[in-house]
Amino acid sequence: MDQNTAFCKSDVVLPAVAYAEWLGWLFVSLNPKAHLAQLKTLLDEVNIEDRGCTEKVYRGLCSAMATPGHLSHLERPNYDFAQYLNARVQADLG
Repeated sequence: MDQNTAFCKSDVVLPAVAYAEWLGWLFVSLNPKAHLAQLKTLLDEVNIEDRGCTEKVYRGLCSAMATPGHLSHLERPNYDFAQYLNARVQADLG
């Protein structure tokens, strides 16, 4: 029996493959449950690390001394999207 015959036999079971596409890259996993568990652990750790910083920023924004300032040019898409949502909500209310 050669390699082609063995590979083409119907009793050969290939492992389950999970894949995802992101920004043109294709990610393939032969063990998606294990990789998902690793990813969840990583994201949980990142969220715990970031939580303290974001809570401090929020407290600062809520202080009486906080005043709005200019947005960075990098935040323009966020501003545009907020304006779009506001216009849509106002149209639905009026």
